[in-house]
Amino acid sequence: MAGVPVGVLRARARASGGVLAGFLTADMRSARLSMTSGPEIRGRGRVQRWAARLSPPRSPGLLVAWRDAMALLMEPRRPGLTVLLLVSAGAAAGASAETGGGTAYLAAAVAALLGYFAASHLLEPARLDGDDVRRTAWSPRPYEAMALEHALVPMLVLAVTGCLLAVPVALWAHLAAPLVVLAAAPVLVAAGLLSAYRSPVPIWMLFSGPVLGEAGPLLAMLWYAVGPIVGVAGLTVLLAAPFPVGIPQPVEPLGRLAACWVLALALFRWVRGRARKRARP
Repeated sequence: MAGVPVGVLRARARASGGVLAGFLTADMRSARLSMTSGPEIRGRGRVQRWAARLSPPRSPGLLVAWRDAMALLMEPRRPGLTVLLLVSAGAAAGASAETGGGTAYLAAAVAALLGYFAASHLLEPARLDGDDVRRTAWSPRPYEAMALEHALVPMLVLAVTGCLLAVPVALWAHLAAPLVVLAAAPVLVAAGLLSAYRSPVPIWMLFSGPVLGEAGPLLAMLWYAVGPIVGVAGLTVLLAAPFPVGIPQPVEPLGRLAACWVLALALFRWVRGRARKRARP
């Protein structure tokens, strides 16, 4: 210990405290960030060097989207994983369209869950802003408005990539495949933002003891996951549930699209409320 610099000891102490706090509050993201909080030195590729030379937009309303786009260019692994997850989600959605009953709901749930994970890989800048409110101090814009602006780039990436992947499906099997992508993208991004701007778990829930049957940690994990669960479950029902008899077949995809967008608006309103509470607890 005598030969270890004081700065290193302090960093290790902070990391240990962060990991312990993360486990005590059932916040695995906080624990993981504490374990990986050391300096990371990586070389930049050609795309990263090109992106670093780009000038930001002058409009303040586009700066959050600009930062999100630059973050994806600086870490291309995330868009790559998003494409792989979207391919798997498309396969599950195709299986849901070809089956019926409980199997259709199960396949749709798998597709929605994979789509949620795909959206989550694009939302790391939003999660960082949700972890520390001070990261947005550079902008005079309201914190909750900036939280919603984090949805722009992920929705564009999901919609464009998903529609491109859905073109062969639309040509050979289901003409409405691109509409399914456009319906799902806002819901999946909103569910990811609900996870990014999650509220802290109440202390009484963590240390409830025998009052709640020693289920504090399980309730804490459910508290963190309630937003994504609502988004994934709602999308599953809206995409897999059969339409009432008598509705014309061409109207069905447009009806599902409208219903998903209504759900997305409700989730974005929830995101706005969560962000407002984090900024002004």
